[in-house]
Parts: sequence; C-alpha cells; structure tokens
Amino acid sequence: MNILPELDFYVTSFSSNNNSRNRDFQNILFNKRNSFILNKVILNYIEKNISSDYIEYFRAFTREIYDQNRYITENSLSISNYKSDSLSYYKLSRDSYIIPIKTKSDSEFNISDFKNILDFTNIAENNYDYILKELICTNLISFNFSNFSCNQDIDKLFKNIYKIPKQIDVVYCFNRDYSHRFLKPLANNKILYYSLVSRSFPSNIHEYKGYKQDLINELGNRFQLFTTKKKTIIHERKIFVNGLCITFDNAFDNILIEEPTWEIMIEYCEDKFNNWTKKTRQFNKLN
Repeated sequence: MNILPELDFYVTSFSSNNNSRNRDFQNILFNKRNSFILNKVILNYIEKNISSDYIEYFRAFTREIYDQNRYITENSLSISNYKSDSLSYYKLSRDSYIIPIKTKSDSEFNISDFKNILDFTNIAENNYDYILKELICTNLISFNFSNFSCNQDIDKLFKNIYKIPKQIDVVYCFNRDYSHRFLKPLANNKILYYSLVSRSFPSNIHEYKGYKQDLINELGNRFQLFTTKKKTIIHERKIFVNGLCITFDNAFDNILIEEPTWEIMIEYCEDKFNNWTKKTRQFNKLN
C-alpha cells in the first residue's frame, strides 16, 4: 500500500515510546509491501525533529525504502502546507491503495477529506480501522465463526473491508458456486466472475444463463460471467479487489454463525493478485 501519513506519524515512530501504537508504526514502516510518499524536504524535517538517539534507525529506514523501491517521490509536499498539499495529491491520485494515516485526535487529517483514512484514535474490535491497521502492519488478518455474534456482523465486516480502497476499478471473483453473497456491497462495480460448468455444457447453457441473469439482477449490468469445464483450474473461493485478496474455506452461503466450520483470510498482496489473474485467459465469457 502507498502510505500518506500526517507528519507526526514519522516523528512518533522514531522515538523512545515503546508502546503498542509505536510498534504498529514501526511495523508499517518496515513492511516490505508498503511504500511511502515523501521528498527530501520531508525527510530533512523528520531527521531534525527526532531524538539523536534514533538518527541511525531513521537512516536505516530511508536506505531500506530506497533500496527496495518503496519510496514515492512527490515534490509538491511542503512542511508549511503539508495537509493541503497531501489532500491535493490524494484527490488526484488514481491509486486504489493510497492510505492516509491519522495518529492523534487533534490531527488536521480527517475522514471528511480522506475517505479511506486509517484513524489510530478510532481502533476497535473488528471495525474498519482495526482491519486496515492489521493489513497495513502485517498484510494479513483472518476471521472465523467465533469472531461474530450474529450474521449481520459478518456482513458488516465485508462492508468495512470494501471501504479500504480509495476507488474500485474492477473486482475478480473465483468461485465454483454461483452466489452474490459478499459481492452485494460491490453492486454496480465491474465484477468479473469465474466459475465452473458441468461436462454436459453447452447442452444445459440455459441453466448457466439463468445463473448469470440472477447475478446481474443483484450486482448490476457491469457484471460478467466466465466459465470453464476444467475442475483443475477452479476450486478456490476468492474475491480480489486489486491487491486485496479475500479467501473463503467454505461456500459463501455457508458463512454463517450457525455453521461453525469456516474461516476467512484477508491479505494484501499485489503479486498474488497478478499471478492469480493470469489464469483468467483459460476461461470463456458466457454471453
């Protein structure tokens, strides 16, 4: 993810405070799947405002993000107008996973300006900020039937997950079954659905066209269905929103608290997304 935090995030990260929040900040800094939107002026400001005891630690961070190509140069960012400059950059960005970070209650960064902001002052169990914090720190978070008290809370989880991207360009769903559950909050986005047909296809094509129409009715006219007869290339149940991957170990319609057999894994990994979508060329569009 591409990180655009308020300046206090950096200054606090390189301090003597050894608490859970600072450990989270450091996990964000050194997570190899995170890049940072910076320039030399910002780096100089950070170095001048941290304790001398942490200068070498800070320099190790800057070397690492340069060496690992995790440094995004944006020269429009200034110290005196950092919030307004950041907001201008954010509004123009087409990056789905540009993530602003708010670290304190009196911050100039707020959700009214930055729609998918991570607010460290608002983290609570299973809420949006908690989910995003875990992903941005470790890339991975999982849930199972024991994490929820009712099925409505499961549905709420997915609404929170889908708020993480600043914008959604296209959704990929791989599922042997035909179900709109967990895709319903994404209705009217471009959804590409990859599934299995029986070997008697195309003699039973009307059955699958019926599935397609049912899904269009629920998800909108931008929905497209792709199929294959090859069981070897479609077994999983996954939803990709670009690099955000959601994996289910049970059928969508069985993800209920009444059925204590399932787990959901959410991961941010652009490489997984790119590799998984390579196999889409082996499916045929159902018109």
